[in-house]
Amino acid sequence: MHSKTKSILGIRVILPVLAGLLVFATAGLVTQGFTADLTGVMSKARLDESSTSAQNVCLMLANDEMVASLSYYGSDAADTDLDMLAPAPANEPSDIQGIFEAGRQPRFIDEEGLLTPAQASILTNKLDAISERHQFDVVVAVVYSLGNKDARLYAADFYELNGFGFGASNDGIILLLATENRDYAFVTTGYGKTAFTDAGQKYFEKQFLPQLKEDKYYDAFVAYANAADDFLNSAEAGKPYDTGNIPVPFSERLMGFVIAAVISFLIALLIAFSVVKSWETQLKTIHDKNAAAAYIREGNIAMTSRQDVFLYKNVEQVWVGTSDSSSSGGSNSFSSSSGTSYSGSSGKY
Repeated sequence: MHSKTKSILGIRVILPVLAGLLVFATAGLVTQGFTADLTGVMSKARLDESSTSAQNVCLMLANDEMVASLSYYGSDAADTDLDMLAPAPANEPSDIQGIFEAGRQPRFIDEEGLLTPAQASILTNKLDAISERHQFDVVVAVVYSLGNKDARLYAADFYELNGFGFGASNDGIILLLATENRDYAFVTTGYGKTAFTDAGQKYFEKQFLPQLKEDKYYDAFVAYANAADDFLNSAEAGKPYDTGNIPVPFSERLMGFVIAAVISFLIALLIAFSVVKSWETQLKTIHDKNAAAAYIREGNIAMTSRQDVFLYKNVEQVWVGTSDSSSSGGSNSFSSSSGTSYSGSSGKY
């Protein structure tokens, strides 16, 4: 009986000891597994030498009770330790500039779908080629409404808000259409004020306005791009289109020829009529008399008295206004909402 009691007491002492050893061994295995996983992550971090962007590595145990998060930057040194890794320097190259360039507005913006996708693509390529060649933005935009703005002011603000323009002066030109009330405007700034003079702008809009009035939008936009290219070429050659240096379109030359021919014909007809009339007067011996007394035979009527009687007087007064001979058509210059100086013209198409 006494020996049995000792055995029971021995078992009670041994069981807690064994249980403690088992718990300790289990905790050691878990810790070893976590350490091994962390070592593996560190090895992967060292192997990824070409990466320059921050990466997050998270280790989680199955019971979600332990989480290890490690952020690191790639390094050119293969033996970089994790405790030496630091945030990238402030001047680290970023992708912001690339994102901005990728999101840049195209030089043809068609919010109303006036052109087919194929036409829009061809026109955009043409505008891009002209703009890059001259380092001068040539832009076309189509919107629905101007709101309450003047067409030129709306076009200038649209040009600025969409980031167009080359260089510090934002050199460029934009043709903007608002389909709601058939408004159009073209404005230019920077070098454009030299290439597109006030006198030259009248000739410039004649190149595309007739097509706009006929709703031939693609033809009008292409004609606008070609005219802008021509103006820029002329300005770069030192001969911008201005007073005394503006080409006369063939249609105007033809019209001038027709008008001159018609006037010459009328003058010749008038001369011929005058000659024939003079010949006709030479064939008459009796002519109409201007006074009634000429038809009275002398001695047939005796006048006893003569008297002039005043009947009435009619007076008409006409005001003749004075004109200012020094007035002119004015300048095409104006300022945008930001205060930038522009030049341009607007109207209905």
